[in-house]
Amino acid sequence: MSLGWNTRTRRWSDDHDATGSDFICLPDALRPRVVTDPAALSEAEGDLGHQHHQAPGLLLRPQAAEEVAVAVRFAAEHGVPGVVARGTMHTTGGQALSPTGGALYLDMRGLNDLRIGDTHLAAGAGATLRSAAEAAWTCGKRLASGVTGYTGLTVGGVLSVGGWSLDHVAGTIGDYADEIELVDGTGTVRTCSSTHNPDLHRWICGGLGQFGIITSATLRLMPARPYASFRVLRGMNRNDMLHATRSLIRRGQLDSVYGRRRGTDPSWEILAAAYHDHYDDPMPQMLRSMPDPTSHEGNPQPYIDQILAHDTQLYDPLIEQGWNILPKRWWDFFLPDTTISGFLAAAENSEPQDIYGDPSAVALALPKYRNSIRTGLHLPPPVGNRAHELVWLADGLLDPGLEHRDLTGWVARTQAWIEHLAAEAAQRGATVYHIGNVKHSALQHYSRALDHVTALKTEYDPAGLFGRGLWTTNTPTAQPAPPSATDRT
Repeated sequence: MSLGWNTRTRRWSDDHDATGSDFICLPDALRPRVVTDPAALSEAEGDLGHQHHQAPGLLLRPQAAEEVAVAVRFAAEHGVPGVVARGTMHTTGGQALSPTGGALYLDMRGLNDLRIGDTHLAAGAGATLRSAAEAAWTCGKRLASGVTGYTGLTVGGVLSVGGWSLDHVAGTIGDYADEIELVDGTGTVRTCSSTHNPDLHRWICGGLGQFGIITSATLRLMPARPYASFRVLRGMNRNDMLHATRSLIRRGQLDSVYGRRRGTDPSWEILAAAYHDHYDDPMPQMLRSMPDPTSHEGNPQPYIDQILAHDTQLYDPLIEQGWNILPKRWWDFFLPDTTISGFLAAAENSEPQDIYGDPSAVALALPKYRNSIRTGLHLPPPVGNRAHELVWLADGLLDPGLEHRDLTGWVARTQAWIEHLAAEAAQRGATVYHIGNVKHSALQHYSRALDHVTALKTEYDPAGLFGRGLWTTNTPTAQPAPPSATDRT
């Protein structure tokens, strides 16, 4: 039986009689990687949001960078309409799907090797952050970047969207990927770093898969302090949460501090963590004069248990109850410190009833110092002292709740609200973090860097294989109005 690509019909075929000049056989090296399992093919049709669907023309599960290169070269040479790299499919807006049939999908989870050195961990793109953190911990190390709130994400997927970690004192995970291996759109395996192909290195992190498929990364490590103390300060409104978070950041003692809403509870809480060398609990002193004093009591735990607690205590139980199959919508904006309060107020005032599923939906306000971020993420322009200026990721991962029944009504109301939030965010100088359901153009995303990024994509993806379904048209849009005085709170 022959399996290959028909250049005339532009379809994959397993017709054993196909011998004409229009039929190009799949390279022998890739035939063992073809996935035919119906469950795997069904999984590949969608993402975490369960609202966008496109079946792969052919699904491969490569085991090495060279196999990815062979697949990309085949697609580029024979007119395959796109190559899509897939990890755990955690986006919700169809970013990891092709807009048309016939595309070649690559399930990257087979590239999951981990190799630990004294200062770095080499991770295959398909390895999860959780496995990387656990491997580092066995050697007394940790990822210098910190980790995301959910660590079941693949390294390649996290780097392609930049990787906004929970540690506010660190940059993004991409800022600590000191070397990246990728396959570009010509099927060439390349490496890049801050000194070798630095332009590609900057833009591949947070580049949304436009310039190549990440196959491995060398992540910076640092010694792990053995203990972590963690607290949740509850019962605040948004302004109290923001004020207290800024105050805790200025004290310079905590490693991670951010705001969260959960489920249908309209109040905000602060999640704070500190990593330390001795079992003595430092939190009472660190959280002095903060709200919710009863939260200042508790016992330290091993560092690895604390950074994986969101998985083990929140996401793993929810997934067991069926959370993964729920429809979801995600809104994500980067906002200046001067306008984050005004945006959260606008979101709260326009929030439809029962839009946050209980207890699984979540909204976050995650700060970082602007000068810690050096990757290609599109942040709002600076408005103050860059060294001390905060940028916030305002983020809402919405679902209808485990017991919700009116899914059609929920989906429609949620999408309308997200479109409203996009307009509110734009009025406050926000930029879009493209992991969710806000549609925008490459022009809007890259703004003044568009010409440079377009030239970079032309160089590294001349056939336009990657990210074809990501953008709307490049029609210029009106510039957002400057923030009003009432927003600067």
